[in-house]
Amino acid sequence: MKLLFVGERQSQQAAKIGATWQNGRMAAKQLHDALRALNIDPSGQRYLNLWTTPGVGPIDEPVDIAARVEIGQAIRDGYTIVGMGQLVSRALTDLSVAHLLIVHPAARGAIRKKERYTAHVAGVLNINC
Repeated sequence: MKLLFVGERQSQQAAKIGATWQNGRMAAKQLHDALRALNIDPSGQRYLNLWTTPGVGPIDEPVDIAARVEIGQAIRDGYTIVGMGQLVSRALTDLSVAHLLIVHPAARGAIRKKERYTAHVAGVLNINC
């Protein structure tokens, strides 16, 4: 299974400490832990953010052209696109990109429990755990 996980943009704190989706720090840790629990190697997947400007919340800019190009290439290469969070899902839908939607790994509340988040990701990816 080849997956391209699409995030919104890096938070100010993540940028400050060098946390990325690829290195599994901060919000990415929850995702990486879930993938490992499902026997999916996080380092074998691709990750990108739709916007390069660090921050949080809605952004009033078009999706970065580099992100559009990378998504198109990933689709041609047979990757399944996985949007992380509602904001990303709306942007992908606006771009007519077919995708799966998972709750953002930094979400709070009951989904924050590792077992629940792993079960959620398994359900979206249609993996028996």
